[in-house]
Amino acid sequence: MRTRTTGSSRPRRRKHLARIGAGRYLVFSQLSDFLADNGYAIATETLRKWCLPSRGVGPPVAGRWHRERYFEPAAVLAWAQALFATEARP
Repeated sequence: MRTRTTGSSRPRRRKHLARIGAGRYLVFSQLSDFLADNGYAIATETLRKWCLPSRGVGPPVAGRWHRERYFEPAAVLAWAQALFATEARP
């Protein structure tokens, strides 16, 4: 007979979701590292301010699983490139 353990299993679940997203899709927590690896240094908290899927702002969401949003890497890079300014604002 299996017994339940006490305590929160949430951190373990988050690691599991990040492992799933490591293949074809990225989960939100992986976006800042992925963008930094591709030359767009941005903090996770800044992404949280910029990504508002309910208003259509931020990289396009490829899908959802429960509360987690999944992003396609190519779409995330296209979004970052569209924000990239080559000239200084006046």
